[in-house]
Amino acid sequence: MPDHQHVSHLADRRRAWRLPAIESSLPALRRELGAHLSTSTLSADETYDLVLSVSEAASNAVEHAQDPRAPFFDVTAEVEGRTVTVTVQDRGRWLPPTAAPFRGRGLAMMRLLTDTTVDTDAEGTTVTMRKPSAPPAPERPRLAS
Repeated sequence: MPDHQHVSHLADRRRAWRLPAIESSLPALRRELGAHLSTSTLSADETYDLVLSVSEAASNAVEHAQDPRAPFFDVTAEVEGRTVTVTVQDRGRWLPPTAAPFRGRGLAMMRLLTDTTVDTDAEGTTVTMRKPSAPPAPERPRLAS
């Protein structure tokens, strides 16, 4: 990902990106987010679910971030304990789910895979996705020899 798109690497646990609201931003975001999440306690499947959800939210930001004065979107990922929180924020307007049979399933998918909230106001839309990692498996008792 080009350096100008990366806003900050505040700590090993938090990353933030400002990306142009264009489709070509999405593959780099998925790669960098996946690499960042490799330091978390999420399993490979949990990481996949979260990256997929973030990719869907970012795709929506690309499609709906229509303010020409702010043709970008922001992504923040934070690892705190056993939970990862990722926020995707754009400057566009929220559109209700469409009735078209082939559209409007992204939010439902995000909510199945993560704890997802959507906040909208005159400034844009913020989608927050939280993914806790599964608790570690209990240790098996050792048999005495």
